[in-house]
Amino acid sequence: MMKKMICIFGMLVQFACAELGFAPISNDGAVLQCEMPVNVWGTAAPGATVTVTFAGQEKKAVASDGGKWQVVLNSMSASSTARTMTLSSSGHPSSQCSNLTVGEVWLASGQLNMAFGLGSDKQGTTWAAQTIPELHYVLASRKSGIPVNLICSEVREPESVRYAWHSWMERPVTAAQHGAAR
Repeated sequence: MMKKMICIFGMLVQFACAELGFAPISNDGAVLQCEMPVNVWGTAAPGATVTVTFAGQEKKAVASDGGKWQVVLNSMSASSTARTMTLSSSGHPSSQCSNLTVGEVWLASGQLNMAFGLGSDKQGTTWAAQTIPELHYVLASRKSGIPVNLICSEVREPESVRYAWHSWMERPVTAAQHGAAR
């Protein structure tokens, strides 16, 4: 009897903890890749049907036993028009990512010199001082596979901040300090 109660309690806790949401990289101000299908994923209660709407598209998925879901948006043309992506599921408040655009997405990675900021180079400083409203960037963790806050005690920002998208005009100092513009 006790084992059954523990099992039922465990299932209730798992269900209650499955929060409806987008993956950490999907935030306000993000840019989605143009001219190819776009994967969008996140979490929900196991077995829940989720609906993602964006740019006239509506895609549905069912969350796995682990509470993960994924949809694939159809290919879209580049557009600097800011739009909102909505995530909904019956019985949960909807979640939104706003100010999303569709365009070229460039990922920069590599050796140590990829961590040098634009401000450390004379031409980079000039370029970083420009006003480019269409340019957005995101700073990602330098570690992969293991959450940074579990292995690095000096991390002060929560993961949601580490994956925040920024407009070039919104935070030019950060862009000048980091070479993570795209």
